[in-house]
Formats: sequence, structure tokens, C-alpha cells
Amino acid sequence: GLLIDMAPMSDEDLDKLADIPHPYWETSVHVNKKGLQAGSLLGFLGGVPWALFRRKERTLSQIVSTVGRCSLNGTLWFTLLVAAPMLAYKLKDMTEEGAYDRAYRLRNHALQNRVDHVSSLGMILGAAAGGVDAARTGVSVLSAVAELGAIGLASGVIFHVVTT
Repeated sequence: GLLIDMAPMSDEDLDKLADIPHPYWETSVHVNKKGLQAGSLLGFLGGVPWALFRRKERTLSQIVSTVGRCSLNGTLWFTLLVAAPMLAYKLKDMTEEGAYDRAYRLRNHALQNRVDHVSSLGMILGAAAGGVDAARTGVSVLSAVAELGAIGLASGVIFHVVTT
């Protein structure tokens, strides 16, 4: 098994394994987070040139809205079409020992934790900015919060990559 083949684990490492009550759930959450992050980034990277070169968008608000819709659509479609099937494939043959091993490694991977925290913060800040924008301009609160939240999520991933 995976844990047996690894270097010997300390008592502290074994205690950390015992602190993982739902290893399959933790792996599922991780794969879905990566789907959200990758999808928002791909949508953002595609949405920026789309909004700038389409010439239908004339104001900064229209450009941001288009980029936000692209980022949000990327988030939704990538998670549904890539992350969900990948998760099903990963979990299909995963043993309980493998699930604990994977959850343990994810919990203790500094860069995974950093990108998760930074992208979550970006999403929260983006969503908050969307709420403020909706109150200021009168656009749909749900649209503004979702679009700017998706842009914030992608921006957090970009920030992580640039500063790592």
C-alpha cells in the first residue's frame, strides 16, 4: 500500500492521519477546488481578449462584466466537464489507505494550501466588490457578485503563481 511503501512515518504523522475523519471527502473537495480555480483562470484568460477585441464592450464596467461571465462560465463548465469526471475516475479504485494518504499529503502541501487560501480570499474580495458595484450601479446583485467573485478567484490563482 501507499503508506507502507513510504518512508517510515513518525508518531506525529500517524497522529495526523488519525485526525482525518473523512479522507474521501477531503479528496473530493480538493479536486473540486482545483476545478473551480482552473476553470476561472481559463475563463478569465479567454475572457480578457474576448472582451477587448469584440468591440461591443465600450465601458470598463461592460468589459469587467464580460470577463466575469467568461470566468464564471469557465468555472462552472470546467468543474462539471473536467473535475467531476476526474474525481470519479480517481475515487473509483482508491483504497481507504490511498484516501488517507492522499488527504494527508493534501493537508500538508504548503503550495496547495497557499493557492487555496489566496484564491479564496480573491473570490471573497471580488464578490464583495460585486456587491458594492451592484449597490452603486443597480445591476443584478447575483450577477455582479458571481462575476466579480469568479474574477477574484482567477486573480488569486494568478497572484499565487506570480508570487511563488
